[in-house]
Amino acid sequence: KLGGQTNGSHEHMYTDRFPEKVTTMSMCPLDNNIIAFGVPVVPVEDGVANLIELVNFAQSARIQTLRTCHQLPMVELDYSPDSEQLLSCSGDCIQVWCKETLETRGPGAMEDKAERTLMLPKGTTLRIAKVHPAWTSVLLATNEALEVRELRRCSPETLQLREPDDRGLVLKWRRENMQVTAAAFIAQGNMLVVSDRGDRLLLLNYHGLHAAKRTVLPWDSPALSRPPVRTSDCSVCTVTAITECPDVARSEEWRSGVSHLAVSNSRGEVVFIKI
Repeated sequence: KLGGQTNGSHEHMYTDRFPEKVTTMSMCPLDNNIIAFGVPVVPVEDGVANLIELVNFAQSARIQTLRTCHQLPMVELDYSPDSEQLLSCSGDCIQVWCKETLETRGPGAMEDKAERTLMLPKGTTLRIAKVHPAWTSVLLATNEALEVRELRRCSPETLQLREPDDRGLVLKWRRENMQVTAAAFIAQGNMLVVSDRGDRLLLLNYHGLHAAKRTVLPWDSPALSRPPVRTSDCSVCTVTAITECPDVARSEEWRSGVSHLAVSNSRGEVVFIKI
């Protein structure tokens, strides 16, 4: 239980109100007792896709159930900082939900129908979704490319003027032939660090996705001449996570553009590097 009064309630009393299985979740910034859960529907039936359940832990109540277009389990849910929008992502679909107009259900509740939906082409699978720190756009890494798409809310008039195929998330930039396994924003969202294979990081300018720098990872140092790095069972080692760790004790260095990163791989190794 995350907040609120217990009122003597026992844990077993929550099982009929909260989802039994979830694949991702997001906490409402305006009220941290409200959490959106991505709930898989198994098996997916005709006309029934996965659900988003909004739960208020303080009131032990389910606020809302959103029926999505996600046929695959959701991998990302993210509230905007003002809770005006909610982003949901799965391997086959990305949707943007907007706050309900009448606000009858309180903070965190959304309109029952998504404002924008982007269905990925057949054969294309979303692997990573990262929202820009300013919540103006979203980075999408698929099995084919790296994309940046617009997140800013459109006025109803602007939406109506667009062609039906352009009413999803407008494409800003795309970098072809990249199969990214991990990504992170750095430099306050102006730069992007990605890895498309286990032995290196690529530093990209977020605006345009132009390459700026390449950094070799020291997994097999000193033998760095056999990329991509292979494990003892001959499987390919990949980068699984990248996190920026700004050194607040040396803020003058951080402002100058130096970033400290923690990088992990599929063998369970972690390295700290400075770029």
